[in-house]
Amino acid sequence: MNSKIRSVDVVFDGRLDQVAEYAQAAEAAGVGGMWTTETGHDAIVLSTLALAATETLKVATGIVIGLARSPMTIAHQTVDMQDLSGGRFALGLGSQIKPHITRRYSMPWSKPVAQMRELVQSIRAIWDHWYDGEDLNFVGEHYQLTFNASLFRRHPLHPERAPILLAAVGPAMMRMTADQADGFICHPFMNEQYYRNVIEPVLREGARSRLDDFMTVISPNVVIEDDSEEAEKRMLNLRNRMAAYGSTPAYRGVLEEHGLGDFHTRLNLLSKENKWREMGELMTDDVMALFCIRGDMDAVVGEVLRRYGDLATTIKFPVSQLAVATALRNRLALS
Repeated sequence: MNSKIRSVDVVFDGRLDQVAEYAQAAEAAGVGGMWTTETGHDAIVLSTLALAATETLKVATGIVIGLARSPMTIAHQTVDMQDLSGGRFALGLGSQIKPHITRRYSMPWSKPVAQMRELVQSIRAIWDHWYDGEDLNFVGEHYQLTFNASLFRRHPLHPERAPILLAAVGPAMMRMTADQADGFICHPFMNEQYYRNVIEPVLREGARSRLDDFMTVISPNVVIEDDSEEAEKRMLNLRNRMAAYGSTPAYRGVLEEHGLGDFHTRLNLLSKENKWREMGELMTDDVMALFCIRGDMDAVVGEVLRRYGDLATTIKFPVSQLAVATALRNRLALS
């Protein structure tokens, strides 16, 4: 099999005061980049710290919650990251789901696919104004950007625009991603069968996804079995996380691909009763085998390559699994 993987990356999953340390460790190990998330911190703040602490490491958000922000804010922050780093930044955006947008961020929710399409288009329109001097005249259903005062026009220091990648789960969002974005970020609640049968055919329809530089980012769930307490703890955490994902209606289709639609219903009912421990206990080894690769280091690296080597341009692991990322990078002989 010919691998299309061009980068093996890590995802920051630590405390705010650990960003620089982890970024420098990733850079020293030679991995391609580090991704920042918005589960407990602001992804832009994390990215700023990671870029400032390194010289060659690429940094990407995975993800910034787009529907919780203004396109102008995102455009400014992205150019700041590019200027700060000399072009080492990539913008990963996602819509999130309705409860997060309306109840966590207190922002409106209407047509997420259409709004995300306009968000990408409006950010590009702002950049056309800043990089190329074009008039800013974006008027859509969700965003209207027409302010052209020269005092507030940015003049970016770095000439290259950051790529925009989108996280998508449903086919409509995936189709829009393939048509509008520079790359696709796959959700961790996924496996090879679902990617090949559901995701890849949709991605192939897009105008941008047919370009040679379109990025596909996959996050395999792996556990290195070495009889350690850490391995047992990671497996337990994965069971609980996969159970939470499996209970979410937006991810039901992944389970249905394996004839497990009723299993989603059971998980969803337990989640409404806040029975999170019981949900994790339902994730048997047979179910977890669909979503997790387990074994020694050589076996895990080989299986990641077998399953995703011809699908992903970027593979990423938690930074706590830097050793796995390094082993895969070495297997691929990436520079």
